[in-house]
Amino acid sequence: MAKLAAKSARVLEYLQANDQGEGVSVDEIAEALSTEAEPMTKRNIIPVISLSLGKALKDGSRGILAKYEKREEEGETVGYAVLTDEGVNFDLDAED
Repeated sequence: MAKLAAKSARVLEYLQANDQGEGVSVDEIAEALSTEAEPMTKRNIIPVISLSLGKALKDGSRGILAKYEKREEEGETVGYAVLTDEGVNFDLDAED
C-alpha cells in the first residue's frame, strides 16, 4: 500500500474521525489542523483532497480516498471533503 504524505495523512485521519457520511467543510478541516508552526487555510487543504486523496494511484495500489465537492449554502459556495468507501476503510497504520 502506498504511503501518504504527512499532510495528506493528517487530512484523511481527520476525515475518518469526523465525516459521518455528509462530508466535512474544507474550512473546518483547515481550522482543526492549523497550528502556529504550520498554519493551514482552505487553499492548503483543497489540493490535498483533489490531488492526493482524490486520485487513484496508477499502479492500482490505492484508489480514491476522498472527493472534493462544492455545495451552495446560504447563497455561498462551500467546499467539502467527502470520504469514499475506500477512504473510510483505509488503514493509515498499514502503510509501508
